[in-house]
Parts: sequence; C-alpha cells; structure tokens
Amino acid sequence: MNTAKLGERKVVTSVLIWLLGGWIFATAFMMWVAIGNFHVMKPGYLPKAAEVYKAIPEADRALAIKYGANELNRYFFSYYNGIQLGISILCCGLLAASRRPGKIVWGSLILCLGLCLTLEFYFLPIIVDLGREIEFMPRDPMPPEAKRFFMLHGINNLLEIFKGVLLFTATIGLLWPQNPEK
Repeated sequence: MNTAKLGERKVVTSVLIWLLGGWIFATAFMMWVAIGNFHVMKPGYLPKAAEVYKAIPEADRALAIKYGANELNRYFFSYYNGIQLGISILCCGLLAASRRPGKIVWGSLILCLGLCLTLEFYFLPIIVDLGREIEFMPRDPMPPEAKRFFMLHGINNLLEIFKGVLLFTATIGLLWPQNPEK
C-alpha cells in the first residue's frame, strides 16, 4: 500500500477517534445536565426564588420551577438528539473513508446510528408529548399516561447507556493496533 494513502487513512482514523471522544463526552454531559436541572431547579437551591416567584403561591412554586426544568430538558434533548444523529452519520462516513476493517467497530457504529434514529424519531416525540400531558396530573393514583412515560423514559435512558458502551467499544476498537498491510 502506498504510504500517502496509509497516512491519509491514519489521519481520518484519528479524526474519528477524536469525534467519538467528543460524542462520549457530550453523552455524559447531557446526562449530567438532565439530572442537574432537577437538582438546581428547587426553590431552596435558588437564592432569590422567594423574591422572583412571590406572585406564585408558595405551595405551587416547586411545581412551577420543576416545569421550567422539564422544558429545559426537552429543549436540550431535542437539539442533542439531532446533533448526535448527525455525528453518527459522520462517524460512519469517516469509518468508511478510513477503510479500516473491523466488525466490532462497524457493528458498534451502525448500532449507534440505529439507536440515534430510534431515539430521535420514536422516543423523543413520545416522551416530550407524554411529559407535557402528565406535567400537572396528580400522581396518586399514578395515571396510566405517567406509567407509560416513566417506562419509555427508563428505556430511553437504558438505550443511552448502551449507546455509550457502544461508543467506548468503537473507540477501543479503533485504538487497538492493527496490521498496516490490511
């Protein structure tokens, strides 16, 4: 194989590894943001909540603030899912350009692409719609819509974790030394 082509492929593979690292970071960051929103958006945590929300009866403030956290998460995840779908397509294209063999890397990235499509076009719209529908519903007894929301949200979270494992797998597969003659 000509050394120029081999060098180009190594550069493409390096870019792919960096992109996967960024995607792993973004996935972890979004999990932190989603969890952090609910922690920070509590009346006791916000120093001026009583002053800012004084027009809202004290009993309703926590619900109003939680609503804001929910809407922030819906906003962030709508964009994040679209961005990660684009990243997954870009990663598959870079892997093809690198001409790097490897069923594990290819399988991991194709599964990530499939997960991104599923998260973006199936889970996100349903979770957003159900979340808004149950936002102000009483939870005792738990309405069927809320049960469905929490089930789908849990599955969504498990798929995100599985995607993270696949991203690590693909990255390790790319970092693993291979015979340059292939």
